[in-house]
Amino acid sequence: MKQENVLIKDFIQKAMSEIKSGLGSEYALDGSVQFELSVILSSSAKGGFSLRVLGLGGDIGANSDDEVVHTVAFSIRSKDDLNHQLEEELMKKFSEFLKQQEQKMIQK
Repeated sequence: MKQENVLIKDFIQKAMSEIKSGLGSEYALDGSVQFELSVILSSSAKGGFSLRVLGLGGDIGANSDDEVVHTVAFSIRSKDDLNHQLEEELMKKFSEFLKQQEQKMIQK
């Protein structure tokens, strides 16, 4: 079955929605979601370009001279998870600061 090429933003939104839906209420993601996509970089007559995910069995199109296939790898992490990490790091640094101050007071 041939699938159409889709915009990366649409692919990511759909993939994350499907992943979250598949987890249900009993499970949560642990860490980041890794992606590795084959993408098509296409130039346009207007001078711009578009970047689309290459669909399974998808064609690069009639203007293959203006289209190049690349592999892109990246990971996505929940914003909530990042905030949690920042809070933990802040608490760790604050704790270290308090220990340093305590040591200074003991030395006096």
